[in-house]
Amino acid sequence: MLRRGLIYCDWNVSAGDAIKDATSESMLENVLNGVKLCWGPAFVLMHDNSNADLLKALPQIIEKLQAEGYTFAALDNTVRPPMFVYPEEN
Repeated sequence: MLRRGLIYCDWNVSAGDAIKDATSESMLENVLNGVKLCWGPAFVLMHDNSNADLLKALPQIIEKLQAEGYTFAALDNTVRPPMFVYPEEN
């Protein structure tokens, strides 16, 4: 991936939009609480699945995070994304 110029990026906050009974309120709460637990930049996982509740929550998520001083930016090679490392099994 790196040879081809692609950036590998995990997520460290989940909106929870793939959970069966998720609501716009629960997604908003998941993101707002989750970003506060991050040591560095927050990378929020949201699925591109036309979830009506996610579409309803997204403007609120953006507005509330901006009000708390968070900014949004595109990924580029200067961003150090989180990467999960799993221990090898014996």
